[in-house]
Amino acid sequence: MAAIISRIEKLEPNPDSEILKNYVDANDIPEWSKADIGAVVVKGYMRGTPENQFKALAQIARAEVVTALDRVATKDLTAADAKPLFDAIRKQQEIKTMESKGSLYLALKADGLSEEEQAVFDEIADVVNSTKIDAASKAVMNDDGTKVTAETSLSAKAKGFDVNTTIWVDMDMSGDTQKLTEVVKVPEILAGFMPEELQGKEYLVIDDQGANQSNAGNPKELMEASKKLQDSMMKIIEKYMDEANTDFGIVKDRGIKVINTSEGKDYARIYQIRLDDATLKAVIKNSVNDLAQDKDFIKLVKEYMLMMAEFETNPEVKAELEKAAAELENNTDAFIASFNKAMDILDDVTLIGQRGIAIDYTVNSQGYIINEKGNADFVVDTTKLGKAIAEIAGETAAEEPTTAGVYSIGIDFDTDIFNINGDIKVEMPTITKENSMTVEELAAALAAQAEANQDDTIE
Repeated sequence: MAAIISRIEKLEPNPDSEILKNYVDANDIPEWSKADIGAVVVKGYMRGTPENQFKALAQIARAEVVTALDRVATKDLTAADAKPLFDAIRKQQEIKTMESKGSLYLALKADGLSEEEQAVFDEIADVVNSTKIDAASKAVMNDDGTKVTAETSLSAKAKGFDVNTTIWVDMDMSGDTQKLTEVVKVPEILAGFMPEELQGKEYLVIDDQGANQSNAGNPKELMEASKKLQDSMMKIIEKYMDEANTDFGIVKDRGIKVINTSEGKDYARIYQIRLDDATLKAVIKNSVNDLAQDKDFIKLVKEYMLMMAEFETNPEVKAELEKAAAELENNTDAFIASFNKAMDILDDVTLIGQRGIAIDYTVNSQGYIINEKGNADFVVDTTKLGKAIAEIAGETAAEEPTTAGVYSIGIDFDTDIFNINGDIKVEMPTITKENSMTVEELAAALAAQAEANQDDTIE
């Protein structure tokens, strides 16, 4: 199959690929097929098993065929060709009402720990790796985003526990006074642990209403300034995409799919953003170097610093921000040199795992993203990362950190977005003194309970 794919795609033969040599069963690969297998492996069409075997002589499974052909059919896009995805991401910010449903899975793994540390970690990982988090939300906002009501239901299921809660938000920053109310339904699993005087209370209320916002901390002005900066940033990104000299092949076209809507069948295109460790670092380094020399971007950063200074109430922090903004243009060369040095040091530190970062965006015919699905693998090698950070800071790292080990964190998610700009209503729960408690009341009750428990222990 590798030979067929290689020849159809006219790939360059690669019999001496270092990746190929890394397979534990590399010696089982027939000599005649090494050039083709090397070519498809380098291209990413075929990757082998999680045990790092290629199994060249084994029968290929139907799922493996589908996966390989799907990768072949996924075509790299230039920055210009990927503009519809950029437009869809930008258009998503203009949505006034929407609903979403999604799931999230985590996977933890650790190597190189002591026997005691590994045992503790495995207990935690056993729970986390069996956990599925589901979320369903709906939101309604006005045209300028100063009024928002939202409701999110969360469910986390794992070995030994099942946690369900709902969070409501009611925000209004359209006037001179701020209104922000958050209500959290107390999960049943926690209700039994509440202090006696709070038993039966169904809701936790975080309420900040009626606060006068005539001072520099006016949230409405902050939102307006942030929106202005966001619009400027989007224009810079759009210009950067049009003028980009290097295409890293991170955006891919995965083809068209038929979707069912309330109006009937529709067509949607799937775009994928895929990054491995080396590509992510290259993209960051290239983008930062380009943007740091872009006058429009420097101006934007300066405006952001001055905006933060304007809304800062601490005089010392305010002065530091204003000073940094004034010296920004003069420090560009020093920043670039320092940044590039740090990136060179991090070259030898793996941050992204084997699966990399891959996100599929499904864009419908109206230009809205209706599904986001993907995975991300992160790696934290405490020894290598500690030494790299110390070197960047110009310090000498300890020979061996107390928590030496290599930690892997995997994330898988799948979210559907629907009823975009549809008729949606968010109803806040009815709050009374009998069925709710404030954060202050909860904190006071917990402190009193802890003090009582301490007195009982002393006695």
